[in-house]
Amino acid sequence: MLVAIKDSLKIIEQNRAMVNALKDQGVAVEYQEFPNCDHFNLMHGLRYAEEDHTRHFLTFVQQD
Repeated sequence: MLVAIKDSLKIIEQNRAMVNALKDQGVAVEYQEFPNCDHFNLMHGLRYAEEDHTRHFLTFVQQD
C-alpha cells in the first residue's frame, strides 16, 4: 500500500487501520509512506520512472 502523508489525517488513519486488519488476518501487506506527496501527485507521479514511489511500486509488482 502506497500512502501519501500530505493527505488528510483521516485517510492516513484508515490506510493504517486497513493494513493492520489485513495483517491480523495473515495477509502479507507491504506498506510505504511517502512524506512529500498527496494522493494526486502520488498517482500522477506514477507516470515518471524517476519518482521514488514509482520505483517502489514497480519493484513490488515485479516480485515473484
